[in-house]
Amino acid sequence: MLDLLRRGVRSWVAKVLLGLLVASFAVWGIGDIGGGFSTRVATVGDQAIEANLYARVMRNEQQRYGIDPADLRASGLDRFVLARMVREAALADAASRLGVSAPDEAIAREARQQPAFQVAGAFDAAQYQATVTRAYPSVGAYEQTVRETLAAAQIIGAAQAGATAPAPMTDAILRLREESRRFDAITLRRDALGLAPPEPDDAALQAHLDANAEAFEAPERRDVTWISIEPAALAGDIPESDLRAAYDAQLSRFSEPATRAIDQIVYDTSAEAEAAAERVRSGAADFDALLAEKRLTRADAALGPVRRDDLFDARGEAAFALEAPGVAGPAQTAGGFALLDVTRITPEDVTPFEAARSLLAEEIAAERGRPEADRMAEEVADLAAGGATLEEISAELGLPLGGDASLQAAGAPADLPGGPEGARALREEAFAASVGEERDLVRLPSGGYVLVRVNAVKPAVTPPLEAIRDAVAADWRRAWAVDALGEAAEAARARIAGGETLEGVADDLGLAIEPLGPMRRDDPDPRLGEDARAALFAAQPGAAAVSVAGASATVAVLREIIPPSDPAAREALARTLAASLAADQVDYLGRALEAEAGVSINQQALDAALAQIGA
Repeated sequence: MLDLLRRGVRSWVAKVLLGLLVASFAVWGIGDIGGGFSTRVATVGDQAIEANLYARVMRNEQQRYGIDPADLRASGLDRFVLARMVREAALADAASRLGVSAPDEAIAREARQQPAFQVAGAFDAAQYQATVTRAYPSVGAYEQTVRETLAAAQIIGAAQAGATAPAPMTDAILRLREESRRFDAITLRRDALGLAPPEPDDAALQAHLDANAEAFEAPERRDVTWISIEPAALAGDIPESDLRAAYDAQLSRFSEPATRAIDQIVYDTSAEAEAAAERVRSGAADFDALLAEKRLTRADAALGPVRRDDLFDARGEAAFALEAPGVAGPAQTAGGFALLDVTRITPEDVTPFEAARSLLAEEIAAERGRPEADRMAEEVADLAAGGATLEEISAELGLPLGGDASLQAAGAPADLPGGPEGARALREEAFAASVGEERDLVRLPSGGYVLVRVNAVKPAVTPPLEAIRDAVAADWRRAWAVDALGEAAEAARARIAGGETLEGVADDLGLAIEPLGPMRRDDPDPRLGEDARAALFAAQPGAAAVSVAGASATVAVLREIIPPSDPAAREALARTLAASLAADQVDYLGRALEAEAGVSINQQALDAALAQIGA
């Protein structure tokens, strides 16, 4: 055992732990935290975790993950770091009790191998001392930390030793993941079977309604009254000149620029491009012939629909000078000389002023009326605080009084103030309030306000059969058809289970057999539902299962089980499982060591250490 622990000094675990240790100050720097903590935030057996060390590590991790100090507690990083340090202390305590340590030669060897301590690829004593003392009180303090880290690595390595996934476990998981199966199936369709539901009587409909009451439930409704303040209504008329000025200033908003669909061929020299253009002009060749000579397709040459501003060189002027589709150029570009085939011209589309007038009037009125809306909102709030009802406030200030005796939580009735977003805010307010409750004004996204009163609540209720007979009858017929289809498919499955062949059943029903698979357990296939798939993957060849989905049902028979056959997949899974088992063994050991040593947390010191870094 001790030999195994000693070999752990040179293990990969030690290399990882030491790499993290050096990276912690080589990359981020570990400056001491002010305040000179000497209070312990935790003790683990004979080991202590000092507040200044905890704060230093926390600052390091906060910088590493880029977390704002104010968010450290919410992120859970403070607890994660403390748990890690407690685990490290438990390992150090165990190493001390077991007499596990690392010799001086191991400390020196690790120091010589760290790039942070090297100059020009070789260990440098001055670099070593300078780097270490930036983070530790002395070189000796750092070397003691390395010694403890190597000792912990020996214990971890011993815990991981021999972690191997048992072959039955590996094989079982591999089968679960990679085994595939082949099926033959027939599909029964509702329309082909001629399944016509009978006419349900009142007793059947009432039983269906009772069993599915929630599906027919009418939603909760509320009798609501409100007053609204809408900025646009307070602005008055907008002068024609203002509307014109706004339209002119925003003309680009109401304009869709002209575009050209362009294909291009780029030649290396102007002479080549001009010669090609002349052949097109003379009729000796068309653009497609030029493309073929270059071994290009239209897709290769397409620039797509472009605006004039999309082309920054001479191509824009050449292409947009054409009044009809055709070939333009040559035009010089950064890559050569382009010949352009304009295949489609889309002219500029400008929304006329008269069509934009109402939108501009609404926007300008909403903007200009906002200060007055804010002022009136203060008056409404004062009157409401004085006990005035919505009706009284409406009469005194001349504000519109609205209401809905049957408001639902969903939907956007056209008569609610503030547009769709205002309607949404009003509904949320109405369904957050209690009957008769005094509420505050709600500001709407439009800049307006509403003040809501709930007069009554009409709870969600299932209507009587007489009121929704047609809907219940339609749903009953749908359910009957699904059940009948499932029964027909189940009857076919029962015949197969009783010894008949799928071929015989398919012939009797006039159905074709279709192969399914091979498929693995988790491969998606809409024809095999979850229950049918689970049953067939737990069965032996010859077993059958039914899957009903919508207007069709599948009866599938298992034909073949195909075991996993890829040795590489098995080896990869075995390695993954071994690594997982090794990690579990280390975790179990760490928990046991913590329990054996005893862990004590000083919450007051912990809070003080976190406060030093703004957490």
